Amino acid sequence: MFGLGPVTRIYLGVEAVDMRKGFEGLYGAVRDQLGHDPLSGHLFLFTNKTRTRLKALVWDGSGLWVCAKRLEKGRFRWPEAEGRHSVSMRPEELAMLVNGLDLKHTRQRNWYRKSAEAALRTASRELNWANLSIQKKDAEIHVLQERLRQQRIGFLGPASETLSDLQLELLTEEEPGVTREEWKRNRGASRLGRCRRANASRIRAAGLCRRVCRASKK
Repeated sequence: MFGLGPVTRIYLGVEAVDMRKGFEGLYGAVRDQLGHDPLSGHLFLFTNKTRTRLKALVWDGSGLWVCAKRLEKGRFRWPEAEGRHSVSMRPEELAMLVNGLDLKHTRQRNWYRKSAEAALRTASRELNWANLSIQKKDAEIHVLQERLRQQRIGFLGPASETLSDLQLELLTEEEPGVTREEWKRNRGASRLGRCRRANASRIRAAGLCRRVCRASKK
């Protein structure tokens, strides 16, 4: 079943319509006679000349609904409007109309009513402000990430750009009570030690090669 949401409008066709019309006929009446979009999701009501029958056309998002009602006795008190093809009403007035109440004998209190369009505009403004705030935060995060990248390059060198997060975490892990300068000196000393061990290995390998060569000459 279809429902009437807060943004759904109800339009009544002032002029009488042939109740033999179906989907296509009412579709054309909404488009040509009332000047509205039949697929807008709003509810459109029509009646015949004797005001004993009515038909409703509404789009629910996947298809068109056509609903009809025939009075066994009596007539609908249909609103009149000179120079207009349609009038709009609230869901409460629609319930009164289809239940046989005369809208002319009802008086609306001067209550504050916030229209659905105003609510949508307010929600749209709030959404725009939220999007701007998110964009601002994203820009701040981008600036902080760039600063962090520059600090990492200055701390570990340009080669740190190719390291994974786990490798960076292991490299930047500092011992408790050790300052950055001490950490750099220890890291440099460890690099020097690795270089010395590599040179020693190469020297041993070269000496072994010379001994093998001498033994082969003998």
